[in-house]
Amino acid sequence: MKRIALRIQSQNSGLLRILIYFFLGLNVFNLMAPVLSSSTNPILQYLGAGIYFLLDPICHQLPDRCLFIRHLPMALCVRCTFIYLGVLLGLLVLLWQKRLRLNIFLVYGVFGFVAIEIFTEKIGLYVNWPLLRGFSGFLMGLFTVLYFSQFRAGSAKRKENSDFERGVGHVHQPQ
Repeated sequence: MKRIALRIQSQNSGLLRILIYFFLGLNVFNLMAPVLSSSTNPILQYLGAGIYFLLDPICHQLPDRCLFIRHLPMALCVRCTFIYLGVLLGLLVLLWQKRLRLNIFLVYGVFGFVAIEIFTEKIGLYVNWPLLRGFSGFLMGLFTVLYFSQFRAGSAKRKENSDFERGVGHVHQPQ
């Protein structure tokens, strides 16, 4: 039974590391796009433009909603930047903390706060507060990962129990 649990855990750990590297790279690309684009080297400018192009499908990239580096907007808006930073932090938490139990009311509270924040901005109660957009994006990214990780941990445990009941991985010891 322990072998099965270790195998499942190591497979999830490998996928977790891949996701961590992906979101780390995404955040680095986000920071590098304006730095490369503001370079005097045409090759670096081309690479910076390529990063903007690659990240365009995942964010609207409106300059008035982006943070600026070297007088150029980052490749992702404030909310998307902090969503992906929150996802990265959530994945790092999962790497070190395998079993994490969240209070469902806390999760609903966070998602409710984010929904209210987006709704109040859409109806015009406030206009583009980058700090609030970043905070809500970070919470959304972090709690999305932590919320869905509970299902992953539960499915791995159910698989382990069903394998044990079927006799898979069970070693019969001679008497």
